[in-house]
Amino acid sequence: MRYSKLTYCLLAFLCLATTSCIQNELIEEYPIEQENPVQVHLTLNMPQATSTDIQAGTAGEQYINDVHVYVFSQNGSFIEKASKVYISGTDGDATRTIIGVLESDYQHQSNGIEIVVLTNLTARSITAPISVVNKKALYNQLEYAYTSGQGDWVFPTQGTNKKYIPMWGTCSLDAIQEKNINQASLSLIRAIAKVDVTLNSGTGFDHFKLKTVKVCNYNTKGYCIPVSDETMTTPSIPQSALMQGNITFTATTDEQKAGIQNKIYIPEYKNKGVSDNQVSYLEITGELTTSLSETIQKTYRIDFKVNGKGDTFDILRNNWYKFNITSISQDVDVETQCSYEVERWDYINVDVPPFN
Repeated sequence: MRYSKLTYCLLAFLCLATTSCIQNELIEEYPIEQENPVQVHLTLNMPQATSTDIQAGTAGEQYINDVHVYVFSQNGSFIEKASKVYISGTDGDATRTIIGVLESDYQHQSNGIEIVVLTNLTARSITAPISVVNKKALYNQLEYAYTSGQGDWVFPTQGTNKKYIPMWGTCSLDAIQEKNINQASLSLIRAIAKVDVTLNSGTGFDHFKLKTVKVCNYNTKGYCIPVSDETMTTPSIPQSALMQGNITFTATTDEQKAGIQNKIYIPEYKNKGVSDNQVSYLEITGELTTSLSETIQKTYRIDFKVNGKGDTFDILRNNWYKFNITSISQDVDVETQCSYEVERWDYINVDVPPFN
């Protein structure tokens, strides 16, 4: 089936250097009657950490299995879902290109359009609808299920057992200009949060050996898109989500000294304004060598607070909560036995740091 008007929607990760050959291939497969088809170039930003901050295994957090592109009017009315979406490049690359074909006539969209990009829905067994009533309806129906355990939500960079994080991004175009290349940019936002626990910035302690990190209280579901607030200052939690008790992450031999990183990923969670027994927190268990040279098992509680003080903060999507245990007392009689500091992403800035 041929259409008299087609819009080529080119989505490029970080740069558009690889779009030309793919664009030509697409035009060959879908010949159109216009001499100058409308083109939309979207720069899709996946921020990269500096080389000194890159941790092993984090490239898997930006893997992409499938892409879905939706177009809405500025008032949120559905226009269409892009068809024939192609992805170029290799998983983990800093530069990826996505091409989608738009079939509607955009000459009458004088108020501009909004483009919503979603990734990894199919990989997570989430049905991407062909059409919806409006943007709100799309957002409300896209939920992912979170299963406990260390296998389903860990993102290795080697092997064939790839796992994928649902991601979302959006941008607006004031108008679609024919015979011109229309350009815009957007950033992908991951639907989950990440938690790292390090011991003495990764150098460890001679008197403590980490055994497990337990997440106490978590949700079984999450939204792929921030339904409650697109600024992501509050968590978006499906009504059908259930609060579960604990997930235990066991330290490997290397992690017993350094801590657990790139292994704990959890859905958004509301900590503010809930009862004490519903607050999410961490339990750190390990072997402590006391000042009397006795080896005992100790468990410490770490709250989602800044350095253990102040108000508990919510667990938000695309935030990386980095807990660094700075000291562990060898005296079993003191009240405070574990001190820690925490860094977290604050989604006030436009450019949110990546997981890696």
